[in-house]
Amino acid sequence: MRRSLRSWLWRVPIEREVDEELALHAEMRRREGRPLDPDEMAQVRRACVEIARGRERQMRTTQWLEERRTDVRFALRQLRRSPGFAAVAVLTLALGIGANSAIFALADATFLRALPYAYPAERLVMLGESRGPDTFVNVTPLDFLDWSAQNRTFDVMGATTGALASIVRPDGTPEQLPAEQATPGFFEALGVQPILGRTFRPSDTAASRVVVLGEGLWRTQFV
Repeated sequence: MRRSLRSWLWRVPIEREVDEELALHAEMRRREGRPLDPDEMAQVRRACVEIARGRERQMRTTQWLEERRTDVRFALRQLRRSPGFAAVAVLTLALGIGANSAIFALADATFLRALPYAYPAERLVMLGESRGPDTFVNVTPLDFLDWSAQNRTFDVMGATTGALASIVRPDGTPEQLPAEQATPGFFEALGVQPILGRTFRPSDTAASRVVVLGEGLWRTQFV
């Protein structure tokens, strides 16, 4: 209750307090036959307001530090008295902070940060086929080849589809990994350059057995 009362008193405008104090002094000077000059009153008022604001900021900072110190001490005492509650509280905070961090990272990568492509997003377009107002289907390989042959609008076209790839670890253990089957123009359309080696060429076919490895898989399995 004491803290709430003190905070309420501090919300009284500084200017009003200064005006009331100056009005009292002006009235005393007037009764003594020595009235204050209006310009002098204005200068004194500005100086008093600046001094009062500086003291108020200092008092608020001191109060805030004292309140935080008191809150921390109280929290530590409560945690020592109830270790089970402390563990649950810490776990809840950790989960909450972790969830918020994950959500922010997703929002940052999806909405805030620019896509890691060489070309602006306005130049990248994804094409598909529509079988109705609410039906969107993938493009068949033959349709993509036909579109590429008749393309007069885009600089380059590429296609990709999900797949699974199998590798054998050095110890002989087989493993399936998520992969993508892509056409030679896929990386060129995104403006992505490999760290080492090359991407697909028009001469590469399914029988060429050419793959482009991600950096993570390359470093963990092939370095």
